[in-house]
Amino acid sequence: MRVVQTFILRLLVDPAEPEALRGTLQSLPEGKPHPFTDEQKMVRVLRWMMRSALVQEGKAHQKESADEGEG
Repeated sequence: MRVVQTFILRLLVDPAEPEALRGTLQSLPEGKPHPFTDEQKMVRVLRWMMRSALVQEGKAHQKESADEGEG
């Protein structure tokens, strides 16, 4: 099963350090912004958000299956 997740990526560019990768990632529709201060942290945040989305999708699927069993 594939899950499509949409994110907002905000990059914060400091003219004194234009190569620095800083910003926030936010999942849609209701996610809160998660800050990152370098490339590795951005990837960690993204992977954490994807795992969270998969867990939520699994819970929704289990509830849906249980609801169908009751009907």
